Amino acid sequence: MTTLALLRSDDDGKTWVYTGADCAARTSRVQVTPMLVRQEIEKLVPRPAIGVAPPGGKTLVNVQTVLWVDTPADRGLGTVTLLGTYRVALRVHVQQVAWAFGDGATTVADGPGLPYRKGEHCTTVTCPGHFGHVYARTGTMRINSQVTWSGQYSVNGGAWQDVAGTVAGPSATTQVAVLQARGVLVADPTPS
Repeated sequence: MTTLALLRSDDDGKTWVYTGADCAARTSRVQVTPMLVRQEIEKLVPRPAIGVAPPGGKTLVNVQTVLWVDTPADRGLGTVTLLGTYRVALRVHVQQVAWAFGDGATTVADGPGLPYRKGEHCTTVTCPGHFGHVYARTGTMRINSQVTWSGQYSVNGGAWQDVAGTVAGPSATTQVAVLQARGVLVADPTPS
């Protein structure tokens, strides 16, 4: 934008008087920017629930409690209209997941984790291929996860472009009761 101010000097040359302006504004076409798209993604990122195995809100000390966030690593967020005319498709990718396990331990995982499916059998302290935490003491533990997403966008069906920075999604929480199991020797229930 260019503005021309019109000034005139009075007779003594010491005082200037404003006599008007000429605004020769050039109009430019507004564009979708990575920061504008980031604001939309911040509104739309999901809050994936925390998955826990064993199910039922109870786990044991000294064995892995398998954890995951219930989302695919890549997901679409749909299409929004920006600046009145641009159709912008949005997609996000799990960059990392910050975990707090409720016992003071924390870690950052590079993905959502693999859900533990019914029928799987894990016969070791930690389950290969699964993310989780081994509790050393009993108690009620409040587990917290927060997913950080990277994003991309496509304007009017064009090439995918990266969004500026990453977006931290809302936190999710769940609670587990950590118990201790003890083996007890009982009499043979079948008569001899």
